[in-house]
Amino acid sequence: MSVTVGALPEGGARRRFARPLLVVGIVVVLVMAALAVRADLEVRRQTHAARVHAAKLASDRRVVLHAIERRRHELDDAQQQLANGQRTTKLLDGKVTAIRAQLARSAHDLDKAKHNVVDSKTKIYEQAARIGALGDCLNGVGNALNALAVGDDNSAVGSLQHVATACQQAAAEIPGISG
Repeated sequence: MSVTVGALPEGGARRRFARPLLVVGIVVVLVMAALAVRADLEVRRQTHAARVHAAKLASDRRVVLHAIERRRHELDDAQQQLANGQRTTKLLDGKVTAIRAQLARSAHDLDKAKHNVVDSKTKIYEQAARIGALGDCLNGVGNALNALAVGDDNSAVGSLQHVATACQQAAAEIPGISG
């Protein structure tokens, strides 16, 4: 066998280069396997997240649909209450109109009663003045009679003269008596 300086035997060179190639090949395969596992895990994570999100959306949709249905029932109830309120309002409007008419009649009757009260008060004041004049007249006549009873004719005449105007006023107000 001939040996050249710096030359390696053929079998040894292959082994020396084959081992690093094998290691590089194994490393490449392991890196690719790791990348494939990582990609698979990422796909699984995203799939799980998508399923969780879809389940949450479905749950939210059910909640929203339930809330819409509940609001629809509330709206139906509110519309029924509104219709009842409108019917009641129409009935009450008729009653209010009747009460207003009755109130107007009562106000008219009250005005007439006030006028009658004023007339009655005027008549009462006039009668009180007549009664006062009659009282003055009777007191003067009583004093005159007392003076006559004791024989004091001058005092009796003075008492009658003092109340003569009051007695004339009282006599003028009594029907059938003329002064």
